[in-house]
Amino acid sequence: MHHFTYAGNSKAQASFFWDCFFINVSLILGAKMQTQTVKHSKPLFQLTALWAFSESGLGGLMHAFKIPLTGFFVGGFAIMILIIFANYSKCNARLILQSTLMVLSIKFAVSPHSPIPAYLAVGFQGLLAALILGVLKGKQTGAMLFGFIALIESALQKFLLTTLLFGKSIWEALDIFAAGLLKEFGFNHDFSFSTIFIICYCLIYAVWGLLVGWWAWRLPAKLELIAPSILEMYNSAPVISSDNLKQRHKKKLSRTTINLAVLLFIVLVFWFTPLYANKAVYAISRTIAAIMFIYLLLVPCSKWLLSRLLKNQDKNPQLRLIIEQLPQIKMRAKTAWNLAGNFKNKNRIFSFISILMVVTLYEKESEPESL
Repeated sequence: MHHFTYAGNSKAQASFFWDCFFINVSLILGAKMQTQTVKHSKPLFQLTALWAFSESGLGGLMHAFKIPLTGFFVGGFAIMILIIFANYSKCNARLILQSTLMVLSIKFAVSPHSPIPAYLAVGFQGLLAALILGVLKGKQTGAMLFGFIALIESALQKFLLTTLLFGKSIWEALDIFAAGLLKEFGFNHDFSFSTIFIICYCLIYAVWGLLVGWWAWRLPAKLELIAPSILEMYNSAPVISSDNLKQRHKKKLSRTTINLAVLLFIVLVFWFTPLYANKAVYAISRTIAAIMFIYLLLVPCSKWLLSRLLKNQDKNPQLRLIIEQLPQIKMRAKTAWNLAGNFKNKNRIFSFISILMVVTLYEKESEPESL
């Protein structure tokens, strides 16, 4: 047996410690469930693949379908998948965590330039699902509580990041602007417009989370009933070629352009408000400092930590299988959307979800190894 020593080299010792830590975490969460037989291994694999697709390509497809509030929809879709995953895994917390790690690895491989908050959101949702759905097993209350907290976190994360980038100046500028606008119409107010806006925004997400949790908890039983008719309709649908999957993306504003526009709004509001004119310079300097901190220190460190955590996952054959399956899932989603248009008396989005979930869970294909 060899003994490795790093005496006198603290940097090497620290590196060795972090290597061991991240490899052990990856092995604990990412190891195959060799001691446990999973009855529904194919649905778990397919749900993990669908979750990975929702995190790496569903948003673009939703834009192509011209579905409004795409981010709102995609967030709820991930919550729904996790609730159904918990149902099929018998609320096994370790399987949920393993699936979360695989989705993070695929997202890191397929979309390495995704912002750090996107990875944090996926990790938080997986951990929260393992905790709440693992404790409140088989209870509708657990599904609704999970949806409620997960989407509240999604809403609050936006405000926290905005505050980190622009400081309190963004909210002060918004209050001043709203006060001036209301004064023009003869209204005087003694409340904070930004506070009301944040509360209303979070309440919308909270209600949406409760509805998604309630609906997703009931969905598996409904899918089992409609599966035969949906599969018959799906299998007789025209095959969609890869040429038909090419999307025309609308030219979106870059994150830099949006940040500059927000900063310009803050500066202009302060500049044309005599009592706050000096804050314009402060707002510019603080935002520049925050951007330097985020992009020169926080982002590189976070990417390094994430790559270390997922280091051992590239040896997992399941990742390759899921990544290879992403184009096929995209074709399924396109076909499901086309078929959903045939249900004239039903909401097309909910019909689309039902069709896609039936095909994901019940389509007969070569079964992968147990997740």
